[in-house]
Amino acid sequence: KQNPVVLVPCHRSHFDYLILTYIFHNNYLSPPHIAAGINLSFWPMGPLFRGAGAFFIRRSFDDNELYKMVFRKYLTFLIREGYTQEFFIEGGRTRTGKILTPKLGMLSAIVNAFAQGVRRDLYFVPISIHYGRIPEEEAYRREVSGEEKERESLGALLRARSVLTRRYGTVYVSYGEPISLDRALGPLRERAQTQPGDPAVEEDKRRFVQRLGFRLLREVNAAAVAGASSVSATALLGAPRPAIRVEDFLSSARAIVDLLRAQGVALTASLLRNETTNFHESLQWLETGGLLQKLQDGDSVVLHVPAEKRVNLDFYKNNTIHFLILPALVTRALLQGIPVSGLRQHVAWWLDLY
Repeated sequence: KQNPVVLVPCHRSHFDYLILTYIFHNNYLSPPHIAAGINLSFWPMGPLFRGAGAFFIRRSFDDNELYKMVFRKYLTFLIREGYTQEFFIEGGRTRTGKILTPKLGMLSAIVNAFAQGVRRDLYFVPISIHYGRIPEEEAYRREVSGEEKERESLGALLRARSVLTRRYGTVYVSYGEPISLDRALGPLRERAQTQPGDPAVEEDKRRFVQRLGFRLLREVNAAAVAGASSVSATALLGAPRPAIRVEDFLSSARAIVDLLRAQGVALTASLLRNETTNFHESLQWLETGGLLQKLQDGDSVVLHVPAEKRVNLDFYKNNTIHFLILPALVTRALLQGIPVSGLRQHVAWWLDLY
């Protein structure tokens, strides 16, 4: 009620902004003003998106000083009037399921507008959006394999209308702790107001925006949930061969769930349900979607992932891969015989490399 809010969700699907706007509408809140790429401003969806709160911006401003000035004024107006904003700090949708490196242009513009003193405070809210399956799954597979991205248009929308007839499971939206921009800026805010244009102040602001961008993405990752699709994909792709016996799959999946639970990761209702039913529901769903084949081998069942579908499963595995990086590095170090006293340095070296 007292301060404007800026929503910072991860970007995995075109449904991201529709879902957040729907949540706001259902809770009797004014929908957020969404910074959208100019590529979505096509007829007839452009006017509809604009009416639902989207404002379209170019991917790059280049040296167009007038465009930059108008954009800055518009952001200042939104902040001063207390409108809720939403932007995707990754820039575009991730095609791999991993969080992308932050694009800092929009974040920098918001920080600069706020530093002018138009409001006492502003809060960034990191948001993780987790899908059981995503409608763009096949499109991502083709793009990762080297095909050109299909341009958004009325024709592309009509060709994709069949996705609305299918079921994709549940979407989980989880929120990180809001970040106060006033507290995060600290003394830098006063310096920015009293010494505008000072090279030292501008450099400090640039470094601040960079740190804040990575902090927001870490908070998005921390707020993420683990679902049945991601755990199943991790267990299937972690097998040393393209096929794995059901018994070995279940052993691997349960070990992953135990590891996630030990780290305090929120587990979805579907994952908890599958944990008690030997992942029957998840495996059946993946099989129905063509991502998995069940083969009979004597008295046991073998799970086989077709070579062309491994990229599809990779997307879901990567949704929770950040929870497994540190345990994997620590385990690798212990297996190498690294002493406990040297673990921190060893793991830090690998993290710096990555």
